[in-house]
Amino acid sequence: PLENDSSELVSLFRFLNPAMLGPETEKALLDGSKDNEAFNQIARSLRPFLLRRRKEDVVLDLPSKIINTLTCEMGDAQKKTYAEYLIFYKKKIAEQIAREGFGKSKLLMIEALLRLRQICCHPRLVKADDKTTESAKLDILMEKLEEIQGSSDKVLIFSQFTSFLHLIEERLVEQSIVYEYLDGQTKDRTKRVKRFQDDPEIKVFLISLKAGGVGLNLTAARYAFIMDPWWNPAVEEQAMARAHRIGQDKQVIIYKVVVKDSIEEKILELQVQKNDLVREFMDGDESGVQEKNLLQRITPGDLELLMS
Repeated sequence: PLENDSSELVSLFRFLNPAMLGPETEKALLDGSKDNEAFNQIARSLRPFLLRRRKEDVVLDLPSKIINTLTCEMGDAQKKTYAEYLIFYKKKIAEQIAREGFGKSKLLMIEALLRLRQICCHPRLVKADDKTTESAKLDILMEKLEEIQGSSDKVLIFSQFTSFLHLIEERLVEQSIVYEYLDGQTKDRTKRVKRFQDDPEIKVFLISLKAGGVGLNLTAARYAFIMDPWWNPAVEEQAMARAHRIGQDKQVIIYKVVVKDSIEEKILELQVQKNDLVREFMDGDESGVQEKNLLQRITPGDLELLMS
C-alpha cells in the first residue's frame, strides 16, 4: 500500500472505512508528521489492518537473492558533459527561482534531474549528435556479460530509458550476443518471453523497467542488471521479481549499476528512506525515519543534495 509516502494510506482508508482514521491522524499522514512518537503511534494503530507476506515467508525453498551495487566512474568526456549540464541547470534554476519563486520552478528541477540521470547512462541520451562512444555503464556491463557468457546462465537488463536499451543493443550486436527485447511498444510479449525462457542460444533479455517490471515470469535468468536506479525502490523490486520468484531453482544475483559522484548516489539515499517508511508501517520498525516524495515535495535542501 506504500510506494511514495504515508499520505497514500489516507486514500485507502477513506475508501475502506472513511471514519476510522479521524481528522488528526489524516492530517499527520498527509503532512508527514515530524513528531516521531506520534508517527510511530499511528503506525502501531494501523498495523492490525496491514498484512505483508514475503516470498521467503511462503516459499521456504526459494533460492536466495543477492543484491550488489556495481559502482563505475565516468571517463573524461562523459564527466565533462555531466559537469556542463549540472552548471547550466544550477544557473537556470537559480534564475527562475529568483524570478518566479521556488514552487513555480519545480518542473525545471525535474527536467534537470532527468537530464543528469540520462547522462549517467550515456551522453547521447541528451545529445543525439554526440559522437562519443564513452559510457561507464555500458563498459562495465559488457565486462560482466563477457564473464557470464562462458556459462549457461541468462541475464535480464532493465533500464527506464528505451534509448539506452537501443545503445546496449548496438554493443550486443557488435559482440554477436543473441538477445530478446521488450518495451512498451512490444506487441508479441508472450512469444518473446517464451523464446528467452526456452531457447538456450538467447542469453540476454533487454527490458524497459516500467513496461516489463510486472507480470513476466523469467525464471530462466540467474542475473539481472538494473542499469539506472529509479526513485521508487518498489519498482526495482518488481523488476527483480521477474527472476526471483516461485519456480526459480538457482540463486539470483542482482547488480544495480550506479555512477560514482553523481545524482544516482543521491537516488540510492532516497530509496533507503522509502524502504524505511514501508518497514515502519508493515514490519513494526519504529526507527522514525520520515520519507518525502521528491517529485511532489522537493525542498531547497533536497535540490542542493541532489545537484551537489
